[in-house]
Amino acid sequence: MLEATQYAEQERQTASEMRALYRQVVVAREMERGQLARELHDGLLQDLCAVTRDLKALEAQVGANGSPFVDLAARSGEAVNALRAICNGLRPPLLQYDLASALKALVEELDKRSPAPVHIEIATPADNLHLSDDVW
Repeated sequence: MLEATQYAEQERQTASEMRALYRQVVVAREMERGQLARELHDGLLQDLCAVTRDLKALEAQVGANGSPFVDLAARSGEAVNALRAICNGLRPPLLQYDLASALKALVEELDKRSPAPVHIEIATPADNLHLSDDVW
């Protein structure tokens, strides 16, 4: 019986250590995703926005009559939108806020796209809905 108790305690200890390691992996992964999203947004995306702006300026100077800048500016703009979507997918900006604000923003976005009205009502104070980063 003592052996069974020791074995059960060891199992609980192992499970606890596994949960702690899993939390560390999740936190590390989220930090990496956040860093990658920031680097893409602050570096590559800004450069691409500048290229798009310059192409549109060249298009305006040359004129829109068959200028290659029209297509280049459009494709560059599409790349900007795609890169923004990637950045948002890596680390959605909503994660910076509390759960109530994040849920409200998601519902507002869904309401814009849905033919049926969508709304949310949160009765709990926002302080009770704050989640730590490892939960997100």
